[in-house]
Amino acid sequence: MPKGSLDGAFAEAPSSVYLIVHGMKKTSKIAQPPAKRKKTTAASRAPHKPSESIETVLVVEDEERIGNMAQLFLELHGYHVLVANSGAAALAIWAERSSEIHLVITDMLMPSIDGATLTRALRKKRRDLPVILASGVDAGDFADELKGLEFCARLQKPYTRHQLLAAVHNALA
Repeated sequence: MPKGSLDGAFAEAPSSVYLIVHGMKKTSKIAQPPAKRKKTTAASRAPHKPSESIETVLVVEDEERIGNMAQLFLELHGYHVLVANSGAAALAIWAERSSEIHLVITDMLMPSIDGATLTRALRKKRRDLPVILASGVDAGDFADELKGLEFCARLQKPYTRHQLLAAVHNALA
């Protein structure tokens, strides 16, 4: 990646976005315009924290940037994160480390093994496994594939850090 590329990581604060540019040793604070700021409450600003034990989340996402973002947000809040870039990779990780995994967050639309197929396969091995479904497409577009499946939450992409952490916190509560 070229030095100074804007294809970098980001982190959000209640009223600011910080952009970390690859190859540069500083961060820039980009303030949101006042008209676009959302009203925040103490509850919405409060960090979501896992219980005292370290919980492991398997993030299954074929879009690398989204998987990396989810991993960053979760790790910053004390979760251990495993990332798979496909349903097949998730099944391989599951075969090796299923006893460590407390929660799965899966994208719905992925090549080969989609989120519904992956969820069914994992639930054959652990019926009570909590799964969060993430998708950039309306769930109604694949209602047939989701028949009979229950999810702790559904995250509409793009999702915010607070939406992700709230869904994970509630799923593990």
